[in-house]
Amino acid sequence: MSDVSVSSVKNFPNIFKSFFELMKPRVMSLVIFTALVGIVIAPAKPDFIVAAISLFFVALGAGAAGALNMWYDAEIDGIMSRTCLRPIPLGKVTNKHALIFGTVLSFVSVIGLYWFSNLLASIILAITILFYIFVYTIWLKRSTPQNIVIGGAAGSFPPVIGWAISTNSISIEPIILFLIIFLWTPSHFWALSLYKNEDYKKAKIPMLSVVSGEEVTKKNILFYSIILWPVTLAPYFLNFASYSNLIFSSFFGYTARVLICSGFIKDKFSHKSVPEIINNDSLKSIKKIDEIYRISSYVCNDTLMSKLIGQVYLEKNGDFILIPMLGDQKIIFGSAYSEQEIKEKFDRLKVFYEEAIPYE
Repeated sequence: MSDVSVSSVKNFPNIFKSFFELMKPRVMSLVIFTALVGIVIAPAKPDFIVAAISLFFVALGAGAAGALNMWYDAEIDGIMSRTCLRPIPLGKVTNKHALIFGTVLSFVSVIGLYWFSNLLASIILAITILFYIFVYTIWLKRSTPQNIVIGGAAGSFPPVIGWAISTNSISIEPIILFLIIFLWTPSHFWALSLYKNEDYKKAKIPMLSVVSGEEVTKKNILFYSIILWPVTLAPYFLNFASYSNLIFSSFFGYTARVLICSGFIKDKFSHKSVPEIINNDSLKSIKKIDEIYRISSYVCNDTLMSKLIGQVYLEKNGDFILIPMLGDQKIIFGSAYSEQEIKEKFDRLKVFYEEAIPYE
């Protein structure tokens, strides 16, 4: 066996992992769950094997959309610290391969769902993929601060697909589930945009927080939280959810609105309040998130290091571990490292790698 083929075999797990990351596995898990809800609450139940295979193709469709999204957004993903460790900005997958991968998966998922389920479910899945890529990613994301409001429809279709898998029809129940996700999505993403506002500015994405400012964004979060609440209660009053669902929806919905109205969002996301939050023992996770963004930003903004760093993860003791793509040696950053210390450590690593490995 040649050296090239031996190297390819050894690298296969890393290659597989990189393509799997293209599919946004965490998003896929949410799609599986919400589609499963649509299947479970439907009056007709498909065979277990049929349901499992159908869910697989729905997840595959979500992964295809994620891969195509990363293909189109590769340039801005490399700019933003939140996304710069994705496979394409790190050079683990080429743009061309991501496009081919996402396109093939799209066709396989839609055809597979049609084969094992029904035409209606496959049509809705196809609409979801096309909407996410062409309407949200290519059109809305870079053109309007309402991008996530309209674009959020793509993530709201899975329960409708699940219902269609079970019944080969659409009715009020999956539409209510669609509306719950649709109305929840803007607040979720606007909260994130407040925290990573500078990232979106650098990437020139017109998020509401970038275009209209912090206060307007918070008011919109509150508005969508208010109109979401009665929709979350609708399943009980339409007789497809239990009394316990009503209790939990009422309690958590009310609690969320109290927190928002009492200024929780301002305290959590205001730039002036960040130091106080970081020093608060009950919110150490925010400090860890901030540190991992600082560390990852050094990786992504440096040509050499972005090619060589394979993984960044958090140890239980608070240290950050970087794993180079070449070899298994761990690079450890203590949780108390200052920004200057991080930079100095990266500079020393660069000297070592520059001497050992030629790069463009």
